[in-house]
Amino acid sequence: MSNEVILGKNVQELAQKESLLSTTVGDYQKQLYEFLDFLRLPSDKILVDFKERKKVIANIPDIVENIDDKTRAQSFYISKFITASGAGLFDAALNYIWDETITSLRNKIGLFDLEYFKSTLDEDKRKKINKIEDLSKIDDNDVVVGCREIGILSDIGFKHIDYIRNMRNWVSAAHPNQVELTGLNICDWLETCIKEVIGKEPSYSAIQTQKLLYNIRTNTYSVNDVKPIQQALQTTPETFIISLHNACFGLFCDPDGKIEVKIILG
Repeated sequence: MSNEVILGKNVQELAQKESLLSTTVGDYQKQLYEFLDFLRLPSDKILVDFKERKKVIANIPDIVENIDDKTRAQSFYISKFITASGAGLFDAALNYIWDETITSLRNKIGLFDLEYFKSTLDEDKRKKINKIEDLSKIDDNDVVVGCREIGILSDIGFKHIDYIRNMRNWVSAAHPNQVELTGLNICDWLETCIKEVIGKEPSYSAIQTQKLLYNIRTNTYSVNDVKPIQQALQTTPETFIISLHNACFGLFCDPDGKIEVKIILG
């Protein structure tokens, strides 16, 4: 079967599913409004107009293609995002976008280097974190800023994600508001979060910096080991050099740190 035939078949199947979903959602909305009226509760401006929901439904397949199958199978908040979008609750959908994004950042910190991330925090916040689950004890903003400093987020990615964090705080279901969001608004934010965080791996420089810190903590270096490291650092972006400096300072000053590490850094 040719690629053109397969593509045509997939488009036709998607159109049929969209049509079925439109009918199902329309019936659900009608029954829901009738139930709210029965309870004498407000029904006006509760759900987003269905034409806006159709924009989300139409764009979702292309957007989620940017997530590998393994990650997609664990992306529960994206499933909740799609469910909330289909129901017309865009403010809740934005909340789920953020939940998936911050969960992904925390998981990446755990896989990358928790100690390296802790070097981006002040002393009081560092004391709160002993394992990956403790990241919930600090603000989302600290997670986002720290991920930029250790290279999980690029500078541009940080600006995008920080903007979405602010929108989540102001126009999502996290706080009372009556801001009207469009289907393209939340599609754009979902795509950004997937491309910058959920479906993206750390940069090469970030990985090399992480490896160096890991080796400092676990290995003993000889004089001959230093020159290749110096050469590698000359091509490392300044952002990572500053972060590496802070991490090394923290390792040297750590009262519970290994004496071998202090000798290497001293």
